[in-house]
Amino acid sequence: MGSVPRGDSGIASATNGVAIQVGGALGVAVIGRVILARYQNHMTASLAGQHVPAAAAQTILGSLGGALAVAETVGGATGVLSAHVARSAFMSGNKISLAVGSAVALGGVFLVLACSCRKSHPSSSCHESVLVNEAAEFVAPS
Repeated sequence: MGSVPRGDSGIASATNGVAIQVGGALGVAVIGRVILARYQNHMTASLAGQHVPAAAAQTILGSLGGALAVAETVGGATGVLSAHVARSAFMSGNKISLAVGSAVALGGVFLVLACSCRKSHPSSSCHESVLVNEAAEFVAPS
């Protein structure tokens, strides 16, 4: 907020808040969809060739909680194996979604660095401007 005029600080704060809210909502939606897609792909493959009623298959593919509920209902060794497969499928989706989220965050870091370097020192290289800024902050802390 320190880089905007005092009269515009309310607008800047509101814009910042909206960006955080929209970014958070989109992040949850994208990461959730990646988890669900991976989970459903794994579970569909594991159910292939099995004689599972359509309602149970829909419950299993809908969520991890549904799959665990069906596994508990089935019981025995089959239930334990089904629960293990469902948990593995979910964790596989979780790993992929974290990788996607990390890649997006890293892309954001590079974008911010590229934009800030062009604004602060358009004629010099970005590396030099970052070093100059860090040196200035070290010499004259705020």
